[in-house]
Amino acid sequence: MPKSEVVRLPLVPAWACGSGPERDVVLASRARLSRNLAGMPFPHGASDPERRAVDQQILAAVRDELSPKPFGPRALDIAPDRLDEADRGFLAERSLVDDPLPWRVIATDDERLAVQIGAVDHLRIVGIVPGLAPLVGLELIRDADKALERCLNYAVAMDWGYLSTEITNLGTALRVSTLVHLPALEMLDQIGPIRDSMENSGYELVPFASAMHAALYLLQNRRTLGSDEAAIVAKLEEYTATLVHYERGARQELVAARGDQISDSANRALGVLRFARCLPAAEAWALISSLRFGVVAEVVPGVSVETVTTLLFINQDNHVAQRRVREGNGEDGGMVRARIFREMLGAGQTE
Repeated sequence: MPKSEVVRLPLVPAWACGSGPERDVVLASRARLSRNLAGMPFPHGASDPERRAVDQQILAAVRDELSPKPFGPRALDIAPDRLDEADRGFLAERSLVDDPLPWRVIATDDERLAVQIGAVDHLRIVGIVPGLAPLVGLELIRDADKALERCLNYAVAMDWGYLSTEITNLGTALRVSTLVHLPALEMLDQIGPIRDSMENSGYELVPFASAMHAALYLLQNRRTLGSDEAAIVAKLEEYTATLVHYERGARQELVAARGDQISDSANRALGVLRFARCLPAAEAWALISSLRFGVVAEVVPGVSVETVTTLLFINQDNHVAQRRVREGNGEDGGMVRARIFREMLGAGQTE
C-alpha cells in the first residue's frame, strides 16, 4: 500500500505549478496547525501503547469527520515509516512530512490539505496554496480543525492556549510561511539588511534548505503566543508584500542598469537547460534561478512563469530520484534531471 500511494503522486504537486497572487515573487503560502489531545502524554514521552491509542483515535476522527469531504475517494493515505529513504525524502520535499516522521499522512489528491498523525505533536494540519494567499491556506486548515474538534478533546490551557511539544507553538499553534524568490535583492546584497530588520518582529527570512544557489527563501513566524490567527496571517501578508515591493524595485533597477547582461545570463541559462545532457543539482539551481529572473523581468520570451517555477520543484534531489525509479532505465541522476528539463522547456511547454 505505501509504495503505491507514493507512485500515485505526480512529480510536481498541483499547488507548485499553479498560478496565484504575486506569483512573480511568491511561489506558495503554507499554514500549519499543531494539536495534542488532552490527558495524553506528548508523543516523545508516550509509551508505544499510548502512542498507538492516540494515533488510532485521531485516524478514526479523520475518517469520520473529513471523509468524503475533503478527503474523497482519491485521497492519499501514506504510512511514511514503511517507505524507503528516497520516498520519505520525496514526501519531505513537498512538505507532506516533517522530521521526525509522522505515523500516518492523509492528503487531498491535489496536496493542498494534509493531516499528519503522530510526530512531534499528536496532530498537525497543513494547507499549501500557490502565490501570496496565506489566508486561503488558513481557511483550509481551520475547516478541518473545527470538524475534528467535534470528536477530539484538544489540550488547551486558559493562559497558554493550545498546548504543544514545542514552546514556540504555544498559543494559536499556527505556523505560516511564504516561499519567495528574491534574485534581484540577492544581486544587490540587500537580503542581510532585510533579515536584520526583522530580528525583533517575531518573523524571520531564512534560506530554503533544499535549494542552494536559487535565491529561494522562507518568510515565517517564529512564535504563536500573544497573537490571534488573523493577526499572525495579516502580519505575514504585510511583510511578504513588502518583500514583493522591494524585489520588484530591485528588479527594475537591475534591468535599467544591466539589462543586456541580465538578458544574456537568463537566455544562456535557458540554452543550457534546453540542451544539456547532464546537469548536477547545484548548477541547475543557479540556472533555473537566472532563467526565472529573466522570465519575470520580461527579457526571456516564450517561457511561462509557471513552467520555470515547476523546474524549481522538480530539481530537488529526491524528485529527480523518484523520476529515475519510476522509469527504471538506470540513467545517472544528472542525466535524468537534464532530460526532464529538456522535456519541460520544449516547444510544447512555451507560451
